[in-house]
Amino acid sequence: MPLKISVWLCFVYLVLFCMIFPVAAENQTSSIVVAYEQTDKLLKNPAMGLLLPTWMNAEIKSDDLPAFSVAYTRWTWKTLEPKRGDYRFERLKKWIEKNKSLGLRSAFRIMSTIIGDSATPEYLFESGVPAAVHRNGTQKDPVYWHPKYLELYDTFVQAMGRYFRGGRDIEFLDLGGIGVWGEMQFGFHRKDNDMWTKEQFEQYGYTEEILFSAYRRMIDSYRKAFPKTTLIVNISSKDQINNYLGEHGIGMRWDGLEPDHKRAMQQLTSIFRQYGLNNPYGKNVQCVYEFRNSFKKLEKVRSALQWVSAAPVSYLNVNLGSYSSVDPDIKQEITKIAKEIGYRFVLQRAVLPKETLFLEDESAVLKTRQIWKNVGLAPSQKDFQFTYTLIDKVGEPVLEGTEELAPNTSEWQPSTLVCCTEVPINIAPTIPDGEYELRFALKDPDVAEKTIALGIVGRDAKGMYPMARVHISTEPNTTKRVIVVSPPSFLE
Repeated sequence: MPLKISVWLCFVYLVLFCMIFPVAAENQTSSIVVAYEQTDKLLKNPAMGLLLPTWMNAEIKSDDLPAFSVAYTRWTWKTLEPKRGDYRFERLKKWIEKNKSLGLRSAFRIMSTIIGDSATPEYLFESGVPAAVHRNGTQKDPVYWHPKYLELYDTFVQAMGRYFRGGRDIEFLDLGGIGVWGEMQFGFHRKDNDMWTKEQFEQYGYTEEILFSAYRRMIDSYRKAFPKTTLIVNISSKDQINNYLGEHGIGMRWDGLEPDHKRAMQQLTSIFRQYGLNNPYGKNVQCVYEFRNSFKKLEKVRSALQWVSAAPVSYLNVNLGSYSSVDPDIKQEITKIAKEIGYRFVLQRAVLPKETLFLEDESAVLKTRQIWKNVGLAPSQKDFQFTYTLIDKVGEPVLEGTEELAPNTSEWQPSTLVCCTEVPINIAPTIPDGEYELRFALKDPDVAEKTIALGIVGRDAKGMYPMARVHISTEPNTTKRVIVVSPPSFLE
C-alpha cells in the first residue's frame, strides 16, 4: 500500500476512534471536534534550529537574524586557560550574554588542535604531556590519549562546569578535546596533511582501544561537569564509539555535509537514522550537520539540503561565510529547511465532551482525546507536558493545570500520527458560573513558564492556543451544575 494512502487511512481511523468513543463517563454526553489549521511559520523551540557561526558573522543584518536560533563558535583551550588555573571563562560569559541580547541561545566547542598554530596551553607540555610537532614546527599538538593530558583536560572541564553552574545557559556542548579542530579525526583527508604520521602513532603507543578509552574519559568528564546539558560529538567511523554515544545519549554531528560525496552521505544518513530514530539503547539522540565548505552555488546548497531532509536532523550549522553576503535565493532555501529541522508538533484534532456535570463537590473532568503529528525531521529530546488554563471574560486566568501525555512527546516519531487518549482537564467546583475560554500549550518541564511553539495558528502572547469556549451554569432551583463546551472563537 502506498505510504500516503496508509498514512491517510491511519488518520481516518484515529479520527473515527476519537469521535465514536469520545468519552466513557456517566457525567458526559456527546462530543465536539476542534480541527486546527497548520502554519508554515518558523518555530523557535529549545533543542533545535539553525546555528549561526559567530566567527564568520561578527555582525549580521537584523533582517537575517530571525532565521537563526543558536549562536555557535569554537574556542581554543589556551585562550580560556593561558596558564594553569588562570581561567578566562568570563570571555565565554560575555559572548553568551551578547547572544541573549540578540535572541540567540549559545553552543560552543573547546579545541586542543587547530591548523597552523598551537591551541593547547603550554603548561600541559611542561607537566609531562607529550608534544607531537607538526607542520614544520608551527603546530604543537598533545597526545590526546596520554593519561596526563586526560587528567588535565578533566580538571579544565570541571572548572568550566562549576563556573557555568552545570551549563544552565548553554544549548549544547560540542565536545572537541580530540583531533584536528576537535573533530575526532587526525586530518588524513586533507591534501596538505602534515600532521599525524604512522611513526608518531607508533611512538606514542596509539591503538584503537586506547583512543576509544580516551573518548570515554572525555565524554564522562563533560557529563560529570554538565549533567543536564546536551553533549554532541563528531561522528566516528568506528561502531564501538558510535554505540557508546548512543548508549549514553550523546548527540552526533558531522562537519562534512558534501553532496558530491554520495557514498559517505548514504552511510552518514544510515547512522543518523539508526541512532536518531531507532536508537537500540533507548531515547534517540540529536543529529547535527555542518556544510563542508562555504558553498556559493544555489544548486549545490539544494543538493546538500536534500541530505539534511533525509535524516533526523535537529541542528544545521550554516557556515556559508558571512551570511549577510549570501545569495538571497540560498537564504530562501536555508529558511525553508529551518522550518523542517528538529521537531514540529501539530495538533490536528481535539475531541471534547459537549456537556459535563459536576458530581457533588468534586471537580468536573473533561476527558479530551487529541490527535497530534510531528511534521518535523526529528523526534524531541524532551517529554513536554500538556498545560491548560481557563480564562474569564476580562482575560484573567481562573484555573491552571498540567498533565502528562501518553505516549510521551519524545516518542512522537516524524510523520507519524499520535492519538493521546483521555487527556484530562480538571475544572474545580469553586469556579463560578460564567463564560470562559479554555487555552492550552505544551510546556517545557525544565524551564519555568516556557511553552513550545506549535505548527498551528492561534498562539497568543503567553504561548497558549485556543481549545474551546466553556459555559458553566447552575440549573434553576437545583444544585445541578453543567459545563457546556463549544468550539473556540477562531473557528467562527
